[in-house]
Amino acid sequence: MDDDDLKPLSNDQEEGKWWSLSVASQGKTWLIRRSYDNFRMLDQQLHRCIYDRKFSGLTELPAECIEEQVS
Repeated sequence: MDDDDLKPLSNDQEEGKWWSLSVASQGKTWLIRRSYDNFRMLDQQLHRCIYDRKFSGLTELPAECIEEQVS
């Protein structure tokens, strides 16, 4: 996935930050919109049901989204 495939969206009507993701599978491409909470839920489910963290070596996503600061 390129950086251009994951773009933050701002929406004044909803709180929080949302991302637009470009998904490609079996020759088809579509856009989905997900919140940080959606990513945390997916991370928790994957590591609970499929791939334990001791094998993946990935840390749990923090409760709050930490944005990168560019100086």
